[in-house]
Amino acid sequence: MEKKKQDFIFLLILMIASFISYNILGKLSQPDSQPSPIEILATIILIGWYITLYRVTSNFYSNKWIRGAYASLLILQFTLNAYVILQVNTPISELVVPASIAYVVNLMGFSIVFYLLLKDIFSQKHDLVYSLLGASSIYFMIPIIFAYIYCLVAVQNPSLVNADPLEIRTLLFNCIDYSWFIVAGIDYSREKISDIIQTIAILESISANLFIVFIIGRLMSK
Repeated sequence: MEKKKQDFIFLLILMIASFISYNILGKLSQPDSQPSPIEILATIILIGWYITLYRVTSNFYSNKWIRGAYASLLILQFTLNAYVILQVNTPISELVVPASIAYVVNLMGFSIVFYLLLKDIFSQKHDLVYSLLGASSIYFMIPIIFAYIYCLVAVQNPSLVNADPLEIRTLLFNCIDYSWFIVAGIDYSREKISDIIQTIAILESISANLFIVFIIGRLMSK
């Protein structure tokens, strides 16, 4: 139990650090063929995040084949993400296939962890600290999962999320930004986001709010 708590703490710290490095500090660096110090830092944090995701998932499976399969999925995630992000000044129209594959793989990887944590929190009895740490990790994953859904929709037409058609990283950054704005309840400029993305965002907002209601009910039932 203590190991799971420690993994949840590391996961939360790394998710917050990843958000800061990519969505705040990452916007300070200009696209270039050479990695900037900010990009190197973000990559290190991302590797730590993937390692922690593996540790969290392995807590629920003792089968080495299942662990190996998930580890392979995480490696594939990192590899595809690196390939897509490094395509500087390449039109998004030329990256539709590899980017779509990368977004689907990311969606699968994060959805697996989301499902395992959700099942664990609501089907098992835990102490208060464990429940809060697990619920926080689940909540932080909601905008991440929906961000990749937005990416899958917008990769065919970057203007749906006001992304630069010549810079693939702006697609992901804009989708993650918008997803976090929705969860945080902050009003986002409607002119920058298409109707279809806003419609999906309604589902994200409802999902996040329902999760809060459910987790409060779960904790009160104890």
